[in-house]
Amino acid sequence: MIRHLKYRMLRANSDEIKHTYSEELRIQYEDYLNVFLDLEAKYREDYFEDQNKKVFISLKNYSLIQSHYLTESKELIPNLELWNQSGEVFFQINSIGLKGAKPRAESKKVVVWGDSVVFGFGKTWCDLQIGTHIQSFSGGLEGATSEKILSYANKKNLENEFDLNIISLGWHSIASRQRIDESLSKVRDIPNCALMTLPFSIPLKKSMFDIRSEFNFSKSLNEAFLFWGNHEYSVNSCFKLIYDMTRQNQRIRQFAAKFDIPLLDLELIFKSHKMQEIDKVRFFDVGHLRPSAYPHVAGELSAFVGKIL
Repeated sequence: MIRHLKYRMLRANSDEIKHTYSEELRIQYEDYLNVFLDLEAKYREDYFEDQNKKVFISLKNYSLIQSHYLTESKELIPNLELWNQSGEVFFQINSIGLKGAKPRAESKKVVVWGDSVVFGFGKTWCDLQIGTHIQSFSGGLEGATSEKILSYANKKNLENEFDLNIISLGWHSIASRQRIDESLSKVRDIPNCALMTLPFSIPLKKSMFDIRSEFNFSKSLNEAFLFWGNHEYSVNSCFKLIYDMTRQNQRIRQFAAKFDIPLLDLELIFKSHKMQEIDKVRFFDVGHLRPSAYPHVAGELSAFVGKIL
């Protein structure tokens, strides 16, 4: 059952934003704050006193609403629905604290663990009903290191029984080969484990050249193409990012082969021998998929799980 909680409107002031965002984003922020205030005025009387634990959000203000669905330890708050300003469910967190539908006792349960790539935008590609007897959930945590991903997966596996744990090491530990190898050495501590590589939009050879002209700072997620979060672009930083992820993916393949661990190789699936250009169709930055690409990844996940369970 969804727990009761009186709605708390997230507030932030412009002084805080000045130290966090670029001038362009600060200008956009003023518009976003107005959207929040409009929502508060619209729903304060007739909705926010409702007994259900529901949070209305403005999708334009996505970076400012995380406190509504994360605990102090940066884990997901169970039994929570987030709604967009059209009154539709944007995403939900179920009773076991994973992003996805309500778990059914009779279904086999699959969890994909990772960072923001796995968390996704809105209803993610991991939130699936596979056939009639398998459910898949997202165990993604935005900004999580490989260490955090594995500790979170271990914690949830002590509390629940999952039939398959698909583990991505994410993007936040890729610079250190030692951290990659240490994380891989702990993967087999997680029961019923499989591994997953991560795809990226910029081919390694392409990352060696200046690609500033490829970026599009549109406010529309369907049109924008960015570098990587709030990181400043340079040829060196881009090349290092792609090189490090390529190395991590290769280490994952070697480890999976050595210990006979099932591997969902998304990098290989997304990579074509003809693809020498930046993939702006399926990605909105270096590593994050556009929601329009979710059905493709969901199909690959479904096929992979079907072969194992």
